[in-house]
Amino acid sequence: MARHQSLLRVAVAAALAWGCGERAPGPRVSPADAAPQAAARSASPPRPGPADRAVSELRAAALKRLASDRAVASNALGYEQALARQEAAREGTGMAAHLPRGPIDAAALEATLRRLARDEGLLVVALEIGPEVPAAPVPAEHRGAGPYAYSDAQLFATRPLTLTLGGATEAALGRYYAAVVAAGVPLPVFEARERSAAGVILRGLLYRESDAAPPRHLVPPVDRAALAAAAGVTVPVGHPRLAEVDALLAQRAALSPKLEAAMAALGRSHLAAARLRFYRELTERLQARPLPVPPSAQQERKTR
Repeated sequence: MARHQSLLRVAVAAALAWGCGERAPGPRVSPADAAPQAAARSASPPRPGPADRAVSELRAAALKRLASDRAVASNALGYEQALARQEAAREGTGMAAHLPRGPIDAAALEATLRRLARDEGLLVVALEIGPEVPAAPVPAEHRGAGPYAYSDAQLFATRPLTLTLGGATEAALGRYYAAVVAAGVPLPVFEARERSAAGVILRGLLYRESDAAPPRHLVPPVDRAALAAAAGVTVPVGHPRLAEVDALLAQRAALSPKLEAAMAALGRSHLAAARLRFYRELTERLQARPLPVPPSAQQERKTR
């Protein structure tokens, strides 16, 4: 009994001690270990400063530029294939012989035009082929962001042609021009038409494809300053993470030869595309109206 009461008193005392905030003893931590643990709990990662953010922006800009240039450099074969397709499409328009790449033999063309006129019962009252007007020059270099925009005057040299036909009815003129097209000779593209006492006067141009080469598309230099300008930041001189940016720039520099070759192929493709556009537009125009509208029809349209 006495032993039971003694144990009971110990239990009661322990319960009172717990209620008063005392805790059972746990593992002891030495003061030397407690200080680092407290510092670790209270410490937090330092917030990135302006210099850190600037380096991050530079690195992101370098990665973006490297990925873009890699895509262009890796597609050189695709640009060459596009060029081949455009050349095939040029032949498919049926205009290749009508807009030759070599010089136009004016004497041979005049003989053909006169012969075809006789075949249709038309009299060539006058036929004049003027000297060639050279194509406008294409710059050697292009610094724009996109492809170089060609004008028609850069794509083709021209020669003025004036043809006066006697005894020409609308039906005879239509047959005559169809015969010229079928002959596969340099094609007079008539822009104006008038009537005189001698007959119908047609004025137009002969086109010859220029031998222009596409301009070299200059690739802007890529360095820290260029990246900073693109990202809108200032290069934080001496920042340790600039080495990451420099490593990306080194990869971009190693890519330059392949990038230059791809850009040259892309330039040839752009030039062929510009010529093909002209061929297609001219084909559609001639299919819709091979010859200019007669002056009487033009006057009738104005009075309506």
